[in-house]
Amino acid sequence: MGNSSNLFSNLRRNLKAPSAYLLLHPQRKTYPVHGHTQVFFNELADPDNSEKMLKYCHKFLQNLAKKRPISVINPPARVLPLTRDEVHRRLKDLEGVLAPLTIRCSPSSPDELLAIAKESQLDFPFLVRSSGVHGGQDLQKIESSDDQALLHRYAFDGRSFYLTSFVDFGDKEGRYSKMRIAVVDGVPYIRHFISDHNWCIHSHNRENMSKNTDWIRMEENFLTNFEESFAPLIRDRITAIAQALKLDYFGIDATMLENGSLLIFEANSAMNMLINPAPKPNIFEEPLKKIKKALGEMIRSRLKEHPQG
Repeated sequence: MGNSSNLFSNLRRNLKAPSAYLLLHPQRKTYPVHGHTQVFFNELADPDNSEKMLKYCHKFLQNLAKKRPISVINPPARVLPLTRDEVHRRLKDLEGVLAPLTIRCSPSSPDELLAIAKESQLDFPFLVRSSGVHGGQDLQKIESSDDQALLHRYAFDGRSFYLTSFVDFGDKEGRYSKMRIAVVDGVPYIRHFISDHNWCIHSHNRENMSKNTDWIRMEENFLTNFEESFAPLIRDRITAIAQALKLDYFGIDATMLENGSLLIFEANSAMNMLINPAPKPNIFEEPLKKIKKALGEMIRSRLKEHPQG
């Protein structure tokens, strides 16, 4: 579902307009809308998990907009279509961006899954994951048809799966790196830069990373110099991605390939970006400060668009 409760607590604590805006997020069962609520920040981020709630909130906001002017950040109607396969379709033709082929299917058996991959011209190796699951929890790489046994870990009970072409992004030393970028109003902000010898990179990979001083320094340098050295290289591509997804606030997990292409692992508004469990002081405090500041400025700008009467 993304970092809904964390975003809610952070913004409520840092903004001085407690009743002028409202966050729509999965942990809230009711939405106490005041007569002067102007800005709605939708944190329902995963169309696979929150389809019904997104549709409800869309109708709720649509009806409210008929009564008075409001501003919606990440409108539910824009989040709803952004399944992983739709994100691929929107980004696949962007210059300098590599968005691997992704298909969604509901096979009844491992045999049918492999047949669907073949019919869709999805070559080996490819990745398999259940829809609505994040953090690499059930992500599996299928190298060939000989790996069919690995598919028996999944329940083929009518649920849907995503099959994604795997692009080997390791460098000559066998290092895999993944950056997470927060995009606020089309502007990129770095969140982290994780490296490991394993291609499946998530927060738990930091245990291995902590043993490599070169990787630690690499992340420190990347975070420190991102705005000056790296952001200019990708700014046009980030702008194009934001325009294609039509989101105001979202995250991108990606890496830069040797040929200069920006390889997209995922791009959506369901990423944990404001959580910082590391003991303070740490290298993430300054990047997070910039992201939170940008979020606050975005909300304030929307408040100005609809001043209270």
